[in-house]
Amino acid sequence: MFRNFMRIRYFFILYILLIINVFANASPIQIAWDYNCPWMCNTSKKPGFLSELVSEIFRLSNLNIEFQRYSWPVAIHEVKEGNALGLLSPSKDEAEGFYFPNESLGFQQMCFYVNKNSIWSYKDKSSIESIHLGISQWANYNGLMEYIHNNIDNPKKINVISSEDIYLTGFEKLSKNEFEALLINRTSAIYYINKNKQKDKFKQVGCLEKEKIYIAFSPKYKNKSKFISETFDKNMIKLKKTSYIKKLMKKYDLTDIDF
Repeated sequence: MFRNFMRIRYFFILYILLIINVFANASPIQIAWDYNCPWMCNTSKKPGFLSELVSEIFRLSNLNIEFQRYSWPVAIHEVKEGNALGLLSPSKDEAEGFYFPNESLGFQQMCFYVNKNSIWSYKDKSSIESIHLGISQWANYNGLMEYIHNNIDNPKKINVISSEDIYLTGFEKLSKNEFEALLINRTSAIYYINKNKQKDKFKQVGCLEKEKIYIAFSPKYKNKSKFISETFDKNMIKLKKTSYIKKLMKKYDLTDIDF
């Protein structure tokens, strides 16, 4: 019985190694993303916290990946249709029907930004009914999706932004008073404001609840997506036991990421 067990174990390990070898020698895994610095950036020295983290996770299994930049709606569409395998980095509500690992990539929090001279601030759902709000197309806004769906076709209530650089476009529109408040990712908004020295132009006036973000895989490739998800979980757990993530956080001046 012991010999049979060892034989089965041997062939199982051989099978896994074979699959990994096939992936390693195949074309790179295509990962769709949108510009969302410091999470995903577009420079070689600092490609982004999540870009580097995900690359390292798959490197542990000798898997090569290739990032493809799109606007957020197009990125979701490309992965949904199977033109790319992975999507970086949605909440579960932003990519329904996709395959998700158990391990998250941290949290995102959407916050409201206004021009410095604005007297409006977010208190609860009712407080947004009196303003014109700018949002990113197909993004998830925790706790506000019902209001957004009910008003998405009302240009006096909602201004939907679709751009490869949602922060540049969003803050430019806000500065021109095309809407009264911009609802956007807190970490990336702070990065944009600091980088462009615009602390005197904009201010944060409230936030929604945090939600977990992930790398998600295409529903078009069931077996492949499941295998890659499991590989991601295994390597992420390994990486958490090292100092790699803390060093990477320091590189990008991130202090409040919680996995």
